[in-house]
Amino acid sequence: MSGKKLLFIGYGDIAGRTSRQLATNGYSITGIARTPRQLPEGVSQWLGSAQDAEILKKISQTAFDTVVITLTPAARSDEGYKAGYVDTLQALSNAWQASNTPPKCVIFVSSTSVYGQNEDEWVDETSTCKPTNYSGQRILEAEKLAISLADNGTTTSCIVRFSGIYGPGRDQLLRQVLAGKAGTEAYTNRIHADDCAGVLAHLIQLHASGQQLASHYLASDCEPVTAKATRQWLAKQLGLPETHLKHDPAAKARAGSKRCNNKRLLESGYTFIYPSYREGYKDIIATFKQQAQSQQ
Repeated sequence: MSGKKLLFIGYGDIAGRTSRQLATNGYSITGIARTPRQLPEGVSQWLGSAQDAEILKKISQTAFDTVVITLTPAARSDEGYKAGYVDTLQALSNAWQASNTPPKCVIFVSSTSVYGQNEDEWVDETSTCKPTNYSGQRILEAEKLAISLADNGTTTSCIVRFSGIYGPGRDQLLRQVLAGKAGTEAYTNRIHADDCAGVLAHLIQLHASGQQLASHYLASDCEPVTAKATRQWLAKQLGLPETHLKHDPAAKARAGSKRCNNKRLLESGYTFIYPSYREGYKDIIATFKQQAQSQQ
């Protein structure tokens, strides 16, 4: 099973979706989570934090082909992001430096919050990263630690920057539209949860097949769109009149108005399941309507 021993550090929704795609392809998968999860067949679990001494010992003593790091902040604060991202990457780096079995490939799930652009610019993997908020700053710090893992000469490091993730169970935007909240002219970028999993599975399998991964991939769908246009389209799909969305003069433009270019990812051979919000929201809207009707 060469190239197919896989570890997810942080086994949440995206890791679960990815492992379901890969488990049927002969991958041996382990997931680390703080609380018990419902696991797909063929996936084993280590309970605990990636900073726990016993978990770090297991990680350092097991020869994984690929490690996917999908972290969440300990709290929505600078200290929480430092603890959740930076401290975890530093602990992993220390463990692997002292290990005789570092992973062949590490994929670190990052965010487009590392970009500070706010003038509707197009950004890609080569764009300058100067985040203006603590979350982007800490994630960028963690990115650098993840890239440094390749300094041992045997590990490939790959950063995947996801834009705003949406999908089943993530209906906050629909609820805002239902409440009549209009959006601004700021650009938004998004990716469906199924495509997050698809991108990770694609890169994992590229590496397993012997292909060289780029150091960074920007993973966002094929159509950046303004918040206002998105909400207008969603309102129409929900059967709401054009006058339903009300401009809020107190509303501030969303920080970080930029347009994400996914050319590198497409050129690697990935095909989006949902190339835009229109395809991606179809089933979400249908479920949302059904739930609303059942509550009447």
